[in-house]
Amino acid sequence: MLAMNNNPSATTTAPLHSTIKQSPLYDGLSSDTKARTAVRNAFTHSPAKMHRVYSIARVIGFGSNGVVLAARAANGTPVAIKIIYKEFAGKMGGSLSEVEVLKYLSRAGHSAHLLNMVDHWEDSHHNYIVTELFGSDWSQASDAQFETLEPVTFRSRFGSKVTEHKFPFSAGSSDLWSWQHAHRSHMQNTEGHSLLPIEPVKQIIKQVAMGLQSMHAKGFYHADVKIENILVQSASSDAMNSTSTGVKLADFGHARHFSYGIRNYGTAQLQAPEFLNDSPFSSMELDGRAADVFALGMVLYALLSENGCLPSTAQALAMSSTGYESLMSSNGGYYPFDAIADLDHHDEAWGLLNGMCRIDPAQRFTMDQVLAHPWLSD
Repeated sequence: MLAMNNNPSATTTAPLHSTIKQSPLYDGLSSDTKARTAVRNAFTHSPAKMHRVYSIARVIGFGSNGVVLAARAANGTPVAIKIIYKEFAGKMGGSLSEVEVLKYLSRAGHSAHLLNMVDHWEDSHHNYIVTELFGSDWSQASDAQFETLEPVTFRSRFGSKVTEHKFPFSAGSSDLWSWQHAHRSHMQNTEGHSLLPIEPVKQIIKQVAMGLQSMHAKGFYHADVKIENILVQSASSDAMNSTSTGVKLADFGHARHFSYGIRNYGTAQLQAPEFLNDSPFSSMELDGRAADVFALGMVLYALLSENGCLPSTAQALAMSSTGYESLMSSNGGYYPFDAIADLDHHDEAWGLLNGMCRIDPAQRFTMDQVLAHPWLSD
């Protein structure tokens, strides 16, 4: 019960809502349930955008912090709408760092290998970022098995009109994970092994490096380079046998200017050794651009390996069960990679991997050096 104020000159009391602790939005829900709930809420809280400005086609990906829709703008242009969950419902007016980063990158000269933002807004439940729609549907391009999820179905009202919705629902099929899953299945069926062909891997890594080079030159790091954040599109209708592949880097939610330093990387399994507890570096001394190079090196290793896995040391790093000093002293400052089938010890790919993943970030390749390496430049 609220206490009564006996002072007749005081006419205000604390509002009731100040005594109630608000639960986080979508608290306790699985990623799947969050995504389905957020899509329904988007039609409730941004009805004009979702009914009139954009025509929604399907859900093309989701994670713990958001869900992505494929749609068409009013002029017919294909777009992707990223719905980012707010921590608490009702909070409005905060500046979203991802929007600010994308605005700056666009103003400063946009890279062909970074997703381009075309619109953004917020409502009481979400922030929204609209980008170009990019990437082939690799689940349809091969015989590989992809997880099938139930469509999201609901009813919405806009003005006097009630609409029944049934959108196909996918965890993602246009990213690099989907590309490599489809191609490994194809190689297994046609050649009896699951190693990826080298030339497409070179194309993909080179294009991601070019996107990151553009960011780094402007002073920004990405801070979450991983296969799920790399979109891959075939330039041919015969996607599995195409020799031309387009790539764009997505998801700039962790991106910052290097002057802010960096405390940790977006995904622990791709986190560089300088983030370990016994590292001699403070967060303000670290440059996230060096961490991006390391993470891209981990992506390259996974693509070259037969099973698509990261090296065994990566799990120890993620669990902090190995230390920075022990890594520095165990292999002459080089990352202790596991062997890769069919990759000779003297192959130039190892020189690139070793340069990208040096333990000491000051000794690591820059993105300019990555792109100048003979393995990528030949």
